Amino acid sequence: MSVVATMIRGVTDMNQYLRENAAALAQGERPPLPKGRRWIMEPVGDPPKYGAVAGVNCGRRRRALGLSIAAVADAIRVEPYELENWEEGDGDALSLDGFLTLCIALGTSPAHMLMPPSADHAKAAIFVPGGTNARDVRWAGAFFLWLGGTASLRRSDEHFPPSALREAVDQHGGPDAYPPWEWAELDECSFQSWYDESGRD
Repeated sequence: MSVVATMIRGVTDMNQYLRENAAALAQGERPPLPKGRRWIMEPVGDPPKYGAVAGVNCGRRRRALGLSIAAVADAIRVEPYELENWEEGDGDALSLDGFLTLCIALGTSPAHMLMPPSADHAKAAIFVPGGTNARDVRWAGAFFLWLGGTASLRRSDEHFPPSALREAVDQHGGPDAYPPWEWAELDECSFQSWYDESGRD
């Protein structure tokens, strides 16, 4: 079958799908798509282990910079085998402090290093940490913004965390998703990231 014929068939299949499922779609339902297609918010595969994701991404970043394991391990004051295990997906090989130190040493951010491989575009579907089913899926871009402290991952129909925990958060002012400072102060920090005593009031 030619490329053009394949494209025409795909459009025809979708038009038929839309006609046959118009009522369900109007009610917000998501009937199964024609073969080979998926909803953009459907996750692919199992929920990632974010410690392993971070380690693999850090290893990729280190190699891209042309740095040896020994050099980076020495800089962040860990044993080379610890860093090697981390890069191979052992999420327990480095402490949280070690991970943050590594991000600084590699000239990157924790947000970049925590993005799973499936996050190849902003609206890729990924599981939130702790998530187990489709209600625990968010856009990759939303996850990145949450990691940066500028967005909440909350949804009304989410599965994780349990309702009792969500209620406790709501009773104490809602999600703590934004920085506690004025945006004007943050703007200054975005282009001058070092500490300067003279810049304080």
